[in-house]
Amino acid sequence: AVSTQRRFLGNLKIPVSSVYRSQVIEGVFQLNVPPALLGYTFKRGGDNEDSAPSTPLLSVYIVLKPSLMVPKTFQETVNTGEDDALVRYSQKWSKEIVSLNMLHTRGIKCIVSTTSGLSVFLPRFVHPLSPPPGVLSGDGKKVLEGPSGACCGEADLRRMMRFVSLIPAAPEWVRFRRRQDVWPTCREMMDVCTGDHEEHALLLCNFFL
Repeated sequence: AVSTQRRFLGNLKIPVSSVYRSQVIEGVFQLNVPPALLGYTFKRGGDNEDSAPSTPLLSVYIVLKPSLMVPKTFQETVNTGEDDALVRYSQKWSKEIVSLNMLHTRGIKCIVSTTSGLSVFLPRFVHPLSPPPGVLSGDGKKVLEGPSGACCGEADLRRMMRFVSLIPAAPEWVRFRRRQDVWPTCREMMDVCTGDHEEHALLLCNFFL
């Protein structure tokens, strides 16, 4: 006879969103086991007594029934003041990039909305920007030279990275109270002293230029 007991051995977390997107979750997953599990011992991973104990595994097959249709990606249409030819080319380029196997899950945009409601070409946000006074130390040791001809020493590079890292991070829905993706300029980001990961990366990129 088979004896069945209900004992807690560990846990496994699989988000419903993952099942929804993949339709089917199948495989062998490692359980999250607590440090102390009274009444149980784990076998060693090898013949050596000093080897780490093997971690319990769980074979699962998860599917939604009835299955749910995955919605198509919403294509945002915006009014832009950019040249029509530039907009068409950027949209064509975005579709070609997304069609690549390695990038099909990434959201790639060329036209974005600003805080003033205008829609502009994303590369226009990339331009040389001088750090605020007091950030650069001016040690005179040349390490990086940007297109503008400005040179930065190693100490200055570290101080600029430190300055950007000190700006608090906050998601857009907290700052702008809207779901639409909004791109503030670097000046606007420093004025409100907050930004998301995209704006932090853009600010540091402009400092390096």
